[in-house]
Parts: sequence; structure tokens; C-alpha cells
Amino acid sequence: MAHILKKSVLFFLLYQFFFLQPMAKKCFLTDRFEVHVLNALPPNSPPLFAHCASGDDDLGNRTLSYPNQEFHWSFCESILHNTFFFCTLSWGPKHTYLIAYKSGWNSKCPSFVCTFAAKTDGIYFSGEIPVALKKVINW
Repeated sequence: MAHILKKSVLFFLLYQFFFLQPMAKKCFLTDRFEVHVLNALPPNSPPLFAHCASGDDDLGNRTLSYPNQEFHWSFCESILHNTFFFCTLSWGPKHTYLIAYKSGWNSKCPSFVCTFAAKTDGIYFSGEIPVALKKVINW
């Protein structure tokens, strides 16, 4: 009888981790993070094109045509601590690649919000609220 109970509890826990956690608003045993990609380019400039993905999730192509327009998503850190998101950004003839989130960034994004802003001279980052942008990538 105890063996059946142990198997039932184990099945329930595995079900929670792999099937219910992705649907939940709150994370189970891990933190929820947000990533924001912001168009901080001047008005009437070409649009910012963004494509972001992880090993498990292709978030698709996004066109940010207006100043302060943003693309954002949230996710639960993997229980295995192997979460990794990257983005490619294009603005006119300029292109760059950035790591949008990597496991272990709790110190880089202590607010659990990572913000990237595209400006004319490069990409800026903030892991704080209020947002305090610092340049991290040249175009």
C-alpha cells in the first residue's frame, strides 16, 4: 500500500512540474522573470525588427515601428537552471545579437525584469526598476 502511495505522490509531483507549471501564473520552486525589448529609436526612423527564442520556445518575429513600442514575455526559470533566451535585432542596415536571459541572472536582474532598449548608437540594458539603462552593445 505504501508503495502505491509513493508512486502516486511521485506521479503527481512530476505532473505538476512538467504540465501544470507552464500554464500557471506563479512559478513552482523557481522565479518568474520578464524580458522587455524596447524601441527607443527616434520618430520616423526605420522599424526595429526583433526575433527572440530559447531552445524550447521560438517567440517569433516582431516589428517595433514606433518609439517606446515594446515586445515582452515572461517565463518561469527552469527547475534545472538552464533557461536561455536570445534575440537578434535589426534596424536598417544594423544588426546585432544579444543574450536576453541566462540562468543565474538573479544578480543581473534583481527586480526579475530585464529590459533591453535599442537606441541609435546601440543596445542598452537595465535589470532594475525604475529602469536605469546602461549601454552594453554597439550596433
